[in-house]
Amino acid sequence: MQTFMNKLRFAVAQFTPGRAVVVAMLLGPAVGTLLAYGAVAAQEENVVTIDNFTFTAPELTVAVGTTVKWVNHDDYPTRW
Repeated sequence: MQTFMNKLRFAVAQFTPGRAVVVAMLLGPAVGTLLAYGAVAAQEENVVTIDNFTFTAPELTVAVGTTVKWVNHDDYPTRW
């Protein structure tokens, strides 16, 4: 068992990652988290609510391809 432990220590000692690898391993998750948070925070809620035959967003300007959510709280369904 002692021989195995000595060989294992030697193998682990040979695998010492360079400084760049250590920095990437430490900063990678942090940078990824910040990028994901920024992407979520940058998304605006594009929601138009219909209540009492009135639209809550009388005007809404969005880019082409943007999803707009329509929520109808009226008693009558709206057909577009």
